[in-house]
Amino acid sequence: MIETMKDAARTALAVQSASNLSGVVHSWAQVQSVLSAEANRTGKGTDWRNSHPINQLFLVQLAHLSNIPVDLDFDYMAAVVKVEAIAEETMR
Repeated sequence: MIETMKDAARTALAVQSASNLSGVVHSWAQVQSVLSAEANRTGKGTDWRNSHPINQLFLVQLAHLSNIPVDLDFDYMAAVVKVEAIAEETMR
């Protein structure tokens, strides 16, 4: 069960090596609930959720699994570092 931002971040990192598109999508759906709750709690909006590094990592993996070439015009490793920092937080 994905209930916290820490859980969501750990899941986003874990799916980077996933091979089952359906499983990634199901996990991503659960992550959206967590991101929405965090956005509401902190007063962030849709743009914050849509561009969150957790979502970026899910989208890159979904594109990869769908054989869609991804021209990464964002810094993938920067997103990974940000998500790793969330995954390692102890307060959430």
